Amino acid sequence: GLVVSANMDRETTHPARVAVNFTDFIVAPMFVALTSLLPPAQSCCDLLDENRTQWATLLEENIKAQASLSDEARAHQLETLERRSSAFHDVLMTIAHQSSGKTEVEA
Repeated sequence: GLVVSANMDRETTHPARVAVNFTDFIVAPMFVALTSLLPPAQSCCDLLDENRTQWATLLEENIKAQASLSDEARAHQLETLERRSSAFHDVLMTIAHQSSGKTEVEA
C-alpha cells in the first residue's frame, strides 16, 4: 500500500489538533489579510473564530483524556493551547476587526 501522509495517520494524529494548527498557521493569516483588502470578509473571520473555538474545545478534551500523558505533559499541552487560543483571539481577530473597520472583538 501507500505510505500514510503526514497528519493523516489515525494512530498518531488527532483531527482537532490538525484543525487548530491549520487554522492558526494557514487559514487565519490568509483571512486577516483578505479582510484588510475586503472588509466584508470580516464575517468569515468571525465564523473562523467560532469554528476554531469548537476545535480547540475538542482538542482540550482529547488532551485531558490521553492516559499516556504525564500530568506535567498534559499541563504543558493545555497551557500551550490556552496561550495559542488567547493569541488567536486577542491578536489575530483584533487585527481582522481593525482591518474591517470594526472596533471591538466579541468575547
